[in-house]
Amino acid sequence: YRHWPAVEASAGEPRQAVLLFHRGHEHSGRIAHLVDELDLPEFEFFAWDARGHGQSPGERGDSPSFATSARDVQTFCDHIGATHQIDE
Repeated sequence: YRHWPAVEASAGEPRQAVLLFHRGHEHSGRIAHLVDELDLPEFEFFAWDARGHGQSPGERGDSPSFATSARDVQTFCDHIGATHQIDE
């Protein structure tokens, strides 16, 4: 995944994040422009690479099932929360 830290984080305020998800045949690099276009300097931005896309491991474009993809998204959200101290 790719990460853009908040530029104008408010002291004492909870950290907030925007998670970006690419389309089925894309990767996180193709949606990076949205960070600048959305112009939300107080938010952390994270762009996910699905299994087999971008910098993620796995056979290119492959996910064993929709349930696996859903679990991958939950794991990603849990990781972001724990690693970057962002509450749900």
